[in-house]
Amino acid sequence: MLVLIKLMLFWQAHVNLAGGTDKEAAKLALEYVSRIEQNPCSGGTEETLDLNVNHTEWETYVQPAILTANFITSVILENNGSLDYFTDAMFFSLVRNIVNSHATLFGACIAIEPEIYSKYSLFAPYAYRKNGILFAHDISLSYTYQDNKTVWYFDLKNRVWENATRTVSKTKYRSGNTSLPGKEMVFLSAKLEDGHWTKPYFDCGGGNIWMVTYASPIFSLDLTGRPKFQGKASVDIELTNIDINQCDLDTRHSYSDFDVFRGTHRCPSTTECKFLKGQGFKRGAYECFCTKGYYFPDMNAQVKAFSGLEMENSSDTAQYKCLPCKEGCSKCVDDSPCLYQFQFLFRFLLLLANLLTFIGIGVLFATTVYFRDESLLSLYRKDDLKMINDSFNLAYGCKHMRTNSKDITQTKAVATQTYENVGNNSKVTLEQLHRKTTYRYERLM
Repeated sequence: MLVLIKLMLFWQAHVNLAGGTDKEAAKLALEYVSRIEQNPCSGGTEETLDLNVNHTEWETYVQPAILTANFITSVILENNGSLDYFTDAMFFSLVRNIVNSHATLFGACIAIEPEIYSKYSLFAPYAYRKNGILFAHDISLSYTYQDNKTVWYFDLKNRVWENATRTVSKTKYRSGNTSLPGKEMVFLSAKLEDGHWTKPYFDCGGGNIWMVTYASPIFSLDLTGRPKFQGKASVDIELTNIDINQCDLDTRHSYSDFDVFRGTHRCPSTTECKFLKGQGFKRGAYECFCTKGYYFPDMNAQVKAFSGLEMENSSDTAQYKCLPCKEGCSKCVDDSPCLYQFQFLFRFLLLLANLLTFIGIGVLFATTVYFRDESLLSLYRKDDLKMINDSFNLAYGCKHMRTNSKDITQTKAVATQTYENVGNNSKVTLEQLHRKTTYRYERLM
């Protein structure tokens, strides 16, 4: 406990030196929430978060405390400044009824000044709900609530109540079946603005949870007729089930009680913070998802986001960053390209292959044109030489048969007629072949 008090004093001094800006105070408060979770406490309410919280949404929950405080004030005024009319059971009944008035309320307490209840010098009946059961005990046995560190009591005690609301009442009591004459009395009553809202604190010895307390004053009149503080009736609103939202403030939603923690997340610039509901009064209730144009580096992760709690506990958040998408990608899940990637070597080789192909086609075309006659002659030689050879064989056979010039002339005519049948386009060429053949044939003869 002593260690926590020292830490708290250091924290408050640091906030004052730093100028006490809201965001700085919220960040320090979150660090303190984490420290409280990891260390036990022994009693008291010194562990306070220096935050300005909007209580508007909770005002309806504090009415039972105001009504109870005004009821006890009226009992004191009607009994000459004493609560001896009450019993312990009546006090505990009152605080139990307050807790039962709203499910949101965690606890309720009545704490009174010494001697007003002569049975005890200090008396503070307290009731709270836990696991569906109402527990009640006297917290004055755990610690001294009149200590100046108990803010929900000390602040009200030190106020000047000269302007407390006074109400004149005329009441006709009865005696048996007879109505008595009206009795005029001046009552003091507390209003909502007369009460005290604590800053969020960890209640050691009471509920052992984070809470905020609203306390309404209990009065009496001194001998001069001036209001005198005689105690308080209070309600505790549990913060354990209230989420701490550290993500940036969304202007589309209304401001809530604990938006004081907005903007205190530790998500890197390549990510955006998304709030996780239902985590309770703990820091790190968010996840850091990659923004557009970036992707999560771990492809196998089930949740493509960095844990807020991990970010809060890390001393170096630089290692948590998303990787940029390829050029042209507004969204991506990996480093796959979205645009055609210019590859110089591939394009050069493809262009070179096309160029060589065109050059080869040009060479083939020039060769074909240059050797077009030679090629035509060679096409005909295969079949024509066979015919010529047949003619040689025929002529050679005729030599042994002692043929005359007439037979030879007929053979020439047959050969010439055969060549002419090939076609007009090749007639000249075949006649040249015929002349060469005749020349060779005559030499054989």
